[in-house]
Amino acid sequence: MAQQQKSREERCVDFVKDVIDLCSTDSAAKAAFRRAFSPALEYQCWAALIRLGVAIDKPRERQAFTAIGAMVADAGLDKDGSVPMMKALADAYRGNPGPAEMRVRRLLNCTSTEELCRLLRPIHRLLLSKSQNSVNYARLLRDLLLFGLNAEQIKIQWAVEFFGNREEHKK
Repeated sequence: MAQQQKSREERCVDFVKDVIDLCSTDSAAKAAFRRAFSPALEYQCWAALIRLGVAIDKPRERQAFTAIGAMVADAGLDKDGSVPMMKALADAYRGNPGPAEMRVRRLLNCTSTEELCRLLRPIHRLLLSKSQNSVNYARLLRDLLLFGLNAEQIKIQWAVEFFGNREEHKK
């Protein structure tokens, strides 16, 4: 009998953990993932993605895993964070939510995983410099993978996390 496939959640958690481990032992892989932020250089991390079990022939999947791999390598983590990205963004802009709100509205207007991955890069960099929270990259990966299947649900979830979090801070 074939080995039972991992759940999407387990796969996302394992991928983030594996990228953290790979980047801590293989500086070339870490550099390749960091360069993958650029669409022109994305191909440089394909070997690492294949080693980690990613089907690079599926564009939506490849884009999601590449984006998260690049973010994890760029963040230099020793373990995954625990805060959803939209909550971390709301927390980072607690006193002045205007700039963050514009970014979130742009994300909520995305129509493809490719566009979403492209827009997440500057948000990731901003959070590295501005937020004290560590983003849960496994959950973000799960959201990116589900975006192509149920974009509306992911957008609603993100809106609730960002705007709902702001309402909590007003009380």
